[in-house]
Amino acid sequence: MALTKYKIEQLVTIVDERNNLGIRDFYGININKEFMPTVANTEGLDETKYKVVRKNRFVYSGMQTGRDECIRISMYNNDTPF
Repeated sequence: MALTKYKIEQLVTIVDERNNLGIRDFYGININKEFMPTVANTEGLDETKYKVVRKNRFVYSGMQTGRDECIRISMYNNDTPF
């Protein structure tokens, strides 16, 4: 059985939905690739600069990739967007 080659853009679509919904729940991905509420101070943040994550979307966090020696990619499975 032969393997089929695909370019990544044939399989995934980049989504850049910015938060114009007024969502104030900010999350990140921990080292175990689980979503967790941010521990940062979000007082006064402009939430419109942040992306909305909806069900069945992958999230990639490149901030810690080099430091933690792991790639943080996770799929969000909950119904409520954040």
